[in-house]
Amino acid sequence: MTEYSHLFEYLTFPAQNKAVDPRVTRWAWSSCGGTTDLVVVGNITVAPDPIKLPGTITVSVAAKIKQDIPDPIEAQLTIRKKLGILWITIPCIDNVGSCTYPGVCQMLEKVTCPAPVVSIGQNCRCPIKQSDGFYMQPSEFVINAGGDIPTGDYQIEAKASHNGQSITCVNISFTIEH
Repeated sequence: MTEYSHLFEYLTFPAQNKAVDPRVTRWAWSSCGGTTDLVVVGNITVAPDPIKLPGTITVSVAAKIKQDIPDPIEAQLTIRKKLGILWITIPCIDNVGSCTYPGVCQMLEKVTCPAPVVSIGQNCRCPIKQSDGFYMQPSEFVINAGGDIPTGDYQIEAKASHNGQSITCVNISFTIEH
């Protein structure tokens, strides 16, 4: 262990007051997709602000799905945490972190599709159905994560593709505070 390893550990995982639940602040999203993407995300809203962890959030999504999207679908998450003036990519460990998920359709087969998604004609199975006006009404979701998440600024880039064609790309940024 080098003399700098403790400094890196402190900057990466600062001491946290476990008595105070973390909260998400400064949540924002933007599209990083192009005009040829198969899904164009028009809006994502998340409430409350700030988001308390663990807790319940309300999410709504508006998008256009240009055509049916069959298997295979691959998802790629890149998660970065600010460390001083640098952004450090969090590695993929046990399918958590900056990971590539080649079998999204197979993963979807194992989940229960949320009622608000079913109510708009989607079933969380491949092929994902074409929709000119995909709008998921504000819906509640429970987040069980909490005190184990280090404080700091985060960025997530979420991409999906089908046989090399971009499906969509969304950037999300937020801050974890205790």
